[in-house]
Amino acid sequence: MRRVRKMEIPLGAATLLAALIATAPAAAQQESVAESLFRQAREEMKRGEPAAACPKFEESYRLDPAAGTLLNLALCEEALGNTATAWTKLRQFLDSAPAGDNRLAVAQEKIAKLEAELPWVQLVIDGGDDQMIVQLDDVELRNASLSQAIAVNPGEHVVRVKRATGEANETPFRIRAAEKLDMRIPAPARLAPPVTPQVGEQLAQPPRKEAATTNPNTPSHIRKGERAVAYGFGAVGIAGLITSGVFGLMALHDRNVVHEQCPKSECENQAGLDATESGARNEKVANVALVVGALGLATGGILFWHSGRATAKVSASPNGASLSLVGVIQ
Repeated sequence: MRRVRKMEIPLGAATLLAALIATAPAAAQQESVAESLFRQAREEMKRGEPAAACPKFEESYRLDPAAGTLLNLALCEEALGNTATAWTKLRQFLDSAPAGDNRLAVAQEKIAKLEAELPWVQLVIDGGDDQMIVQLDDVELRNASLSQAIAVNPGEHVVRVKRATGEANETPFRIRAAEKLDMRIPAPARLAPPVTPQVGEQLAQPPRKEAATTNPNTPSHIRKGERAVAYGFGAVGIAGLITSGVFGLMALHDRNVVHEQCPKSECENQAGLDATESGARNEKVANVALVVGALGLATGGILFWHSGRATAKVSASPNGASLSLVGVIQ
């Protein structure tokens, strides 16, 4: 009888083997995406479009950190004028490329050229011994970074300084190629500390504003009241004149009818009699409305005139108070 030998695999090795088998397709897909992005970026660089190519090179390198992709990213940043970024990527390429790589010479030549064009800035924060957060274009700088010059890209930059208590300020600056700047950045101004009351003391309270009260006896209120009454009488006067005009026209019409129907001052038909009665009634209404209108306008005019020239005199005594209006002719 043949004996069958059992093959035993340690549990740890089996788990590792299963993980490798599971991650292999994902890694292959990641490399495929990285290669696709790399080729697209190369075509855009050939067309002179580094602004579109650099993000694709950077994403390709993130997915598959190949030395060739890093070199192309450095050359792309150089084409954009980002000399400090290109210089940094080229130095990273020197550290990652294998010995004997024929691209090392190209990278070293580029590094030497860029170093002659690099802008440098050294930041000094005037703030005493206080602990502060310093950011250069949203990149936080610690004490080691502030003790020496830093290579930056040419162009616009912003230094932001913030105290631990929250006060902050921003200082923009512009730097050109091959320029060296020593910048002293002022610390943010301190805010006044909040005042806390001591034992047995009270904080000074601002004077209370008394609620505005309306005094009906002030001259302005009196004038406003008289003017409102004046407007009311004026409206009545205008309405009276309009009514007088309408009924006057109706009375005139009735008078014409009477003349036609009663040529001998004697009315022989009903139409003439009706016109006589209607005309008398309309004439009476017109006269009354005319009087009312005239009185309304006259009264309103007098009150309006008086409201512009009236002053109020208020007097008080232990027995009471009195208010009088005195007309002032100006």
